Amino acid sequence: MMLSLELFVYALLVLLTLITGVFVWFCVNIYLRHAQYGHLPGPKRSSFFSGNLDVILVGIVEKRLPYAHVMWEMQQEYGPVFVLYLFNQVLVYICHPDTVKTLLMNTEHTKPAMYDVLYDLYGIRFLGNGLLSERDHSKWNARRKMINPAFHRKQLIDYIGHFNTSSDKLVVKFKQDADTDKPVQLMDGLRRTTLDGIAKAGFGMKEELILEDSPFIDAIETSLKGMLNKYQKPMDWMSPRNWKYHEEIRKSVRFLRNFGRDTIAKSREEQYKGEAQTNNVLSKILKYFDISKEDFDMESMVDEFLTFFVAGQETTSNMLGFTLLELGRRPEIAKKVQEEVDSIVGDKEFVEYQDVMKMEYTLLVLKESLRLYPPGAATARECAHDLDVCGYHVSAGTSCQMSPYVMSRMEQYFKNPLEFDPERFLRDEDNPLYAYFPFSLGARSCIGQQFALIEARVVLAKLFQNFTFKLDQTQSFGIVDQLTLTPEGLCTNFIYTRKMAA
Repeated sequence: MMLSLELFVYALLVLLTLITGVFVWFCVNIYLRHAQYGHLPGPKRSSFFSGNLDVILVGIVEKRLPYAHVMWEMQQEYGPVFVLYLFNQVLVYICHPDTVKTLLMNTEHTKPAMYDVLYDLYGIRFLGNGLLSERDHSKWNARRKMINPAFHRKQLIDYIGHFNTSSDKLVVKFKQDADTDKPVQLMDGLRRTTLDGIAKAGFGMKEELILEDSPFIDAIETSLKGMLNKYQKPMDWMSPRNWKYHEEIRKSVRFLRNFGRDTIAKSREEQYKGEAQTNNVLSKILKYFDISKEDFDMESMVDEFLTFFVAGQETTSNMLGFTLLELGRRPEIAKKVQEEVDSIVGDKEFVEYQDVMKMEYTLLVLKESLRLYPPGAATARECAHDLDVCGYHVSAGTSCQMSPYVMSRMEQYFKNPLEFDPERFLRDEDNPLYAYFPFSLGARSCIGQQFALIEARVVLAKLFQNFTFKLDQTQSFGIVDQLTLTPEGLCTNFIYTRKMAA
């Protein structure tokens, strides 16, 4: 009995020693990291442990601002370089074009560990090592080279038919709610349309994603909410009361990955038989390597399947939502888009690739929407060597945060930056070089940016061909941060057919 008690006391002492050692190591680590970056401007730390967490929470929770907007306010106060401390994590924000160029255009500066959060959701592989989350440049480069041919201009022309079909379905959906006194939240239809466009143009999927309910849509939404929950509440996995919700997220991820495997396997089998479709991204990717190999990496292909859906669908639908909001409160700009659509598309039932390329003013409108509301509001790189940024020393290994949202709202680079002015891109008053990067820059810029901009113009052409929109007076112009930026109020409009409006 005495021996057992002595062993218990000994084990307890060892445990307390280990806990004390870990705590002391954690404190020393925080102290050293804070000391390393103490020369940089930034808000005063209110706590040794949590650092600037309170400042961020005031902006996000009390003021209900997106995180990127809180960073913009800090930039205004502290200048082009500032630092934030979150426990033992140090985030250095860079808002200077020359350094943005250095970090994004040179592949020696890699993505930091924060991107690892995308690999899985509560123990189930999610985006894995897709183009968005892969940090090893050599592995990423090999995958990018394999996928690039599917996004060349001549290939994008093949996808126009899918964009027309998806947009026509959206027109049918909106006609059901048009010419009534009932306001409509446009974002649901826009999200379904861009998801359908990616499903068809990306993977040749036959599923109906616009006019009918689909388990695929529910699984995408649940997974996205799960990704946001994991990012915002990193310790949430420890709480037993949330385990049921986490299992719902895992179930959705399993469904999506199984769906992806089945879709890819079907396309691969069609390749074998010579029956493959030729007008979708997946068929073009499979065409460029030997699909008969036994070591065919299915899981990596599924990673790209989900990455394309998650990144592509959110980017395009949010861009369209913010664009329609701005056009709603700027009728003179909406009129120019309407006139361009009428002169180029007219009453044609099919929007050709050549029509899209002629929609130059509409493209300016989309670019301006992306300037003020970039769906991906930030990117980051771990600097490979010491940097001098505006006279401040930034040491190698620092996680450097760069935000197109912040820099596109800085008066140093854009005249009247908060004004929605599509024609600014035709003048020489702004200095957007390396200050405007809604799709990132350099080798790791978004592979689907032209895909998104072409799809968005087809959707707008179809909408302006058939409808006029009037903003609901209760529509908010706030921004909701859901990892990507989305309109608050979900772009609520009254819809009128063009015949009634005339």
